[in-house]
Amino acid sequence: TEKGRNDARRAFGLKINSTNDTVDDLSILHKMMANDPPHDVVEMTFATIGTTVLQRHLVNPNPSNYHRTPFHEALQSDVSYDTIQLMAAICPAVVPLADERGITPLMIECSKGKYCDYDTVKLLVRAAPQHVMDEAADGSTALECALMSGAIDIFRRLQRFHAQELRKESFAEMERRRMMEALARVVAARKDSGQSNDIVTQVSS
Repeated sequence: TEKGRNDARRAFGLKINSTNDTVDDLSILHKMMANDPPHDVVEMTFATIGTTVLQRHLVNPNPSNYHRTPFHEALQSDVSYDTIQLMAAICPAVVPLADERGITPLMIECSKGKYCDYDTVKLLVRAAPQHVMDEAADGSTALECALMSGAIDIFRRLQRFHAQELRKESFAEMERRRMMEALARVVAARKDSGQSNDIVTQVSS
């Protein structure tokens, strides 16, 4: 409700919106996440804002802060794992988003060195596996962020994960080639015997 949204605005010192327009909810989320809010406060505020509005505004960038989303702010300010998990569940699309410098949420977490939380890393990687080798504007990846910050254990685990993903892609590509070669042999055999090649349509569908 608008009353609920204005209560949240008052809590974070934001301008009260006298209309039913919810555009200021963007400011609420950015300001809240930048101040490391307790998880129960996050849950209460999210409930007053509503899921539909949250899904729209969680992906909105803040033009005054490198076009970061509230999810970037949350990871930067070290909110609880429960809050990260809640935000990712409400709006999965926010997980892989990079700011204007190409920095992803995973890169932020991997840059925390000894404070890097592996449970959070696993959550982010599982939600968007392509994160691991995404590059920021300076060419750095999440792997390099982990290495440079001294999060060696995270670096090694991410290396293993990436290797697994590469093997999966290679296996899938080999299977695709095998299937196409088998199909070509069947088509050639049927053509030689004068049979219809309707099997192409059957196999492809």
